[in-house]
Amino acid sequence: GALAYVAGPRVLELGFGAGVLLADGSRYGWQMVGIDPSPQMHQQAARRLARQGQRALLVQGVGEALPFAGGSFDTVLATFPAEYILRPATLAECARVLRAGGGGRLVIVGVWVALEVGGRQVRGPVFYGRPSAEAVAAIEGRMADAGFSVQIQEQADGIFRVAIITAEPPSQQNGKPKNADGGQARRPIGPSFSLEHTHLAEARHEVGNGRVMATGAGVRLALAANDGARYHNAQLDDYYGSGAPHFRWYPPLRLRVQARFSHDADGLHGTAGFGFWNDPFAMTGSHAWRLPRSLWFFFGSPPNNLPLAMGVPGHGWKAATLDAKRWSAVALAPAAPLGMLLMRSKPLYRLLWPEHQRILHIGEALVPARMDEWHEYEIIWEPGRTTFRVDGSTLLALPFAPGGPMGLVVWIDNQYMVATPQGRFRHGLLATGDQWLELKELTIRTIRADGRQR
Repeated sequence: GALAYVAGPRVLELGFGAGVLLADGSRYGWQMVGIDPSPQMHQQAARRLARQGQRALLVQGVGEALPFAGGSFDTVLATFPAEYILRPATLAECARVLRAGGGGRLVIVGVWVALEVGGRQVRGPVFYGRPSAEAVAAIEGRMADAGFSVQIQEQADGIFRVAIITAEPPSQQNGKPKNADGGQARRPIGPSFSLEHTHLAEARHEVGNGRVMATGAGVRLALAANDGARYHNAQLDDYYGSGAPHFRWYPPLRLRVQARFSHDADGLHGTAGFGFWNDPFAMTGSHAWRLPRSLWFFFGSPPNNLPLAMGVPGHGWKAATLDAKRWSAVALAPAAPLGMLLMRSKPLYRLLWPEHQRILHIGEALVPARMDEWHEYEIIWEPGRTTFRVDGSTLLALPFAPGGPMGLVVWIDNQYMVATPQGRFRHGLLATGDQWLELKELTIRTIRADGRQR
């Protein structure tokens, strides 16, 4: 998760070890530099970079005396560091080499940090588990002495809770934006991409090699090339947490997204998209399965096959709705096995499925826009009505809408799913190349009774 906090393309890693982050950062197109005093680590990192076809500059040295000019880097990373990271000399050097004029960031991820406080050593679970108040105060005090403004945030990592320190050097602490309550606004994920109104500022969900990172345009959700042996997902959402999900969105509202993908529809593999859903299959692993409800722009590559709307292919780039939680849909559930068997007859399918589609509030349309170009996508969700627009033109207008609440989700992964009215179900994983989804605007506005946005 450390790379998700990178603030720009010039990245220095202190103590790079085996070079895992150097290789990942290089794959994302960043200018990676690593410094480490160990010749053995240099050898391991060099082999890893060569094996993966990535590039990074490896420098032998220590954090207390960085051999770089002032303002050389956008981000300084330190993962699993020893106590050297909080020495005054190290922090002073980090502040010196970060770029001047604002926007630079020091990111620290680790296991334990030892400090002398009041003449005795404090060694608390600062990065795994919740830190003690004494340890937090000691860390904040040490960094404040070096002129840094610091935040300590937690992130789920399997069975652990990983805490990440992000710190800004002195030149960036004046003139921060304020929110409506007068406090500090949510931290934007990217330089011009604020998610303040969507509750997404810290809502990254990364699985496998999936990464969420800042870019010059906004934010990028990326998968590195993989062989399909395991699941990979880069996701932003506003409902995932340590407990049960909290879905917050109801109509009427308008979602506007400016987005592009690394490839057009024939070059992407897996699924991707953005919009609202209720996480029915517990993709975040935080609850039991539930009947699905969704309202989104959804992409599925072959062999994905979800032919839910008659006349619309089961894969491709679509605007789509579904609400299986309506009482009339729930009432159909006992008859579903028989219905699936009957609809294996094409005449019966043409006769029976339109009514099922109406009851389930299924509406779909293929999106004619190229996915690898910038487009503006809109979802207007009102009680009893749904409208999808692309670049200002209406793509799909429906006389119905899913109910709420739902959560906001943006993702790209390497899975596929088959679910047909005839009762054919299959799920699996796909090999992919490097691929990504990039956003430069994402806003949600509620719609007042007079039609104006709030």
